[in-house]
Amino acid sequence: MKIFYCAVLVVSLWSHVLGSQCLQPQSKNCIITSVDGSSDQFSLPNLSGKTSLHIKGGSLTNFGERLSNQLGSVQKLHLGPIGLKEIFLKADLLEVNAMNNEIHVVRFKPSEKRYKLEKLTLQGNRLKQLTGFEVLTSLAELHLEDNQLETIDFSVFAQMANLKELHLERNLLTRVESLNVISLPKLENLSLAGNKLTKLDVTNWNFESLEIWDVSSNELIYIDGMNIEAHFHSLQTFYLSGNEWHCRWLSDSLSMFNNSGVHVGDEDKRDDCDKLGDICCASVETLAESGDDKLGAIKKDQEAIREDLDNRIKDINESYDEKIKDLAKLLDNLQEKSKTPPTVPTGTFNAEEFKELTSKAMELKTLLKHELSRIEYENKTNEISVKTLEQTILELRRSLQRVAGNVSAVQKQFKLLRENTNKL
Repeated sequence: MKIFYCAVLVVSLWSHVLGSQCLQPQSKNCIITSVDGSSDQFSLPNLSGKTSLHIKGGSLTNFGERLSNQLGSVQKLHLGPIGLKEIFLKADLLEVNAMNNEIHVVRFKPSEKRYKLEKLTLQGNRLKQLTGFEVLTSLAELHLEDNQLETIDFSVFAQMANLKELHLERNLLTRVESLNVISLPKLENLSLAGNKLTKLDVTNWNFESLEIWDVSSNELIYIDGMNIEAHFHSLQTFYLSGNEWHCRWLSDSLSMFNNSGVHVGDEDKRDDCDKLGDICCASVETLAESGDDKLGAIKKDQEAIREDLDNRIKDINESYDEKIKDLAKLLDNLQEKSKTPPTVPTGTFNAEEFKELTSKAMELKTLLKHELSRIEYENKTNEISVKTLEQTILELRRSLQRVAGNVSAVQKQFKLLRENTNKL
């Protein structure tokens, strides 16, 4: 029996050794078909002179610093679906692909001042945060699709001046923060598709080379601070479908896209919504007509406020227009008369008083023009406030719908639990 167990042990160890060898030892590209990382003593083969390592299968939960230090001259690391949960990134690697694993921790060496990594693919893992990623200053391509990210502070990408592609599709994102100005001068492709974003503020984004931008399949009502000409002037294609856009915002944005040569790259296939340019949208009017009494009342109040505001602005504009016209006419007369020598007897015409009067008339005219400009500015500001109010109403409406859906699900679960309890 002892001989049998010894033989099994030898075969197991031999299989372990064979499984960790490069298929073609003479090639610079090392391919390992399967690994067994169940032992803490697991080691990589001699990779001296190799430029790439591809582990296709097997089992290895932690590719830590010890294994990373065995990579030698390897610049490209590809780890297939091996159940990996943690990975340490060596500073001199150029490319790492560890997609479709279970990675929830990515470790870096704090003492390294410069990482050379240019392409990182961690699609299909379990990442919930991007702690430490700011050291990857040489990245040109970052794939984080199909993870479990819920919030992202874009400052983590702030030093990635060479970044061209950023993929954040199909995560669980509800919030994207950008408290400070973020400039990514080479970013060409940005995807936030398939998340749970309800709002997005891009006021602090400056992506001058961005050509493709995808925010489809979220719950977005509007994007705040989107100035194409100032911050996204290279944008060519924008994907918008599958959201809950506010119609007024969408209308303004489509006009801006048209003026900037931006193409909307997709469309909503639904027929149960209002559409602008093949993209679904909703408005307070639409929701009010759906039978919601509270929204109907809000709509009426909003219309009354807007009508009152418009009337006041109209009265002020007409009043100031008349005053400016009268003053302008008076000024013109005074200026015309000043060109002609006075015919009154000497001593009855005071040139200094006339000059002072003319000067005051010009000052008053300028003052009134400034006042009219201020009124027009307030008018525009109030219009923006009305838009913001409408967007907020829609956002609250969507939030209430989501909460109602959650409450309904809980009620169903409780009912089912009570029925099962009664059967006991």
